[in-house]
Amino acid sequence: EEMQRRRIVPQYKLLAAQAVVPPPDVARALQLASDARAFLIERVHLVKDEPIALARGYWMLEIGEQLAQRDLNRIPLYETIERELHIPLVEAEESISAAVADVRLARHLGIPRRAPLLVQERLTFTTEMRPVHFTTTYFRADRYKYKIRLVR
Repeated sequence: EEMQRRRIVPQYKLLAAQAVVPPPDVARALQLASDARAFLIERVHLVKDEPIALARGYWMLEIGEQLAQRDLNRIPLYETIERELHIPLVEAEESISAAVADVRLARHLGIPRRAPLLVQERLTFTTEMRPVHFTTTYFRADRYKYKIRLVR
């Protein structure tokens, strides 16, 4: 949605789509038991075939399994959830921090190891504040700027 608002046609490269036991912090955020599974979808986001971000998202299992039946190299996830699965995504909590690229992130993003990254963590809720998605997105700091408008 962010890229579409900027009139950029989003592209994706799927890295992983599978049911997994998420890390403990993700399980807590999604209000899952420590041994419960979530559905991991990890993709590189591209603009004009150039990688700008890597998103590692954990979905509630039943939602992720439905998403996995679609072409995850092509579809925008939030739009698909709302339009095709009819699940409203009504609110999110988000934090932004800085990090440096490890070897894996550097390889997928086409940047040097230890290059600066913007890290966005988002917990998305459906109605009644039910958490359904926790994602960490690593943005190339040389290709992405986060802009916020504050109104008083």
